[in-house]
Amino acid sequence: MTLKTAWRMTHKIRTRIAKQKPQFIVEGTVQIDEMYLSHMGFKKQGRSLVNKTLIVGIYQKTTNNLIVKVLKNAKSKNLLQFAKNHISSKCLVYTDSWKGYCDFKSVFTKHETVNHQDGYVSKIGVNTNQI
Repeated sequence: MTLKTAWRMTHKIRTRIAKQKPQFIVEGTVQIDEMYLSHMGFKKQGRSLVNKTLIVGIYQKTTNNLIVKVLKNAKSKNLLQFAKNHISSKCLVYTDSWKGYCDFKSVFTKHETVNHQDGYVSKIGVNTNQI
C-alpha cells in the first residue's frame, strides 16, 4: 500500500469515528468537568474562549467510561444538553460549583457539587478529581 493510500484510509476512518455518537448512557456515579485548552503560545488564564478550546468530559467511576466533547461555551444550556444525552437521570452526578451546572438539580435526581475555593474534595467527599 502506498503512503498516499494509507493517509486516505486513515482520514476516512477518523472521519467515520468522529461522526459516531456514543451508544451508551452512563449510570451510577459520574463526574463532569470542563477544561480550557490553550492554543500554543497563548497563556491567558480564566474562562475566556479567546484562543482556547472548551472540552467537557463525563467520567463514570464504576466502569471507567469516559465521554469527551468540544463545546462552543460553558453555558448551562449546552452543559445540560450534553449531560442529558449521555447520563441517566437516576445517576449521582458530581460537578464543581460553576454556575453552568446550576440547572442539573432539576434533571438529575442526585447532584452534588464541590467548591474548589474551599478545596478539591468537599466535606462529604464530593470531588471531580478523576475527570
